[in-house]
Amino acid sequence: MPNRAVIIDNETRCIVGKGHNTQVQENHPYNHGETAAIRDAGPIDFSRITLLTSLSPCEVCASLLDMRGFSRVVVGDVTNASGTEALLSAKGVKVDVLEDSMGIAFVCTISPGITLINS
Repeated sequence: MPNRAVIIDNETRCIVGKGHNTQVQENHPYNHGETAAIRDAGPIDFSRITLLTSLSPCEVCASLLDMRGFSRVVVGDVTNASGTEALLSAKGVKVDVLEDSMGIAFVCTISPGITLINS
């Protein structure tokens, strides 16, 4: 399932990292959009950062976001992948869910036969 992430500096509103999942291409189970964006951003103070992700982070990525000290995560679609919003919130991360209808439809279009989690 496609997942993309962008990391934005809260003060400057500039993109400081971006990534997409490459598990299949690189044969690695943890090359998700979030981890790729964090690698792309490099060593920065993540407490001043917002991560925008197309799908809800998996448990591994949610734990990484907590460990790196992210202050905010914006999730575009929890219909096709959800589950860690409460975990992140409990760790003090501000979580905003957009539930973007175009993004939800896009994932279903490029992943035929997908079963929606919340349907």
